[in-house]
Amino acid sequence: MGSVYFLAAFLVLATITSLSTNVEGKIGQRGCDIFQGKWVLDSSYPLYESLQCPFIEPQFNCRKNGRPDKEYAKYRWQPSGFGMNVQL
Repeated sequence: MGSVYFLAAFLVLATITSLSTNVEGKIGQRGCDIFQGKWVLDSSYPLYESLQCPFIEPQFNCRKNGRPDKEYAKYRWQPSGFGMNVQL
């Protein structure tokens, strides 16, 4: 379970760093809230094959637990207030 928290913390830090770079340091000025937004379909996703990822805890691995479809993995989070080029 610890690796899930580590991965989540890493993703949050990577997201904040990425957003800072993409909007040229204007996050504070614009009042960005990365928790407000929507899930959008992205044809470049998934970025990895979940069956081969050693960091996903067994209880969170949908594919290994029998989920037959992969469509859910083609969505990414799009924060509100940013252009479509910001990806988390």
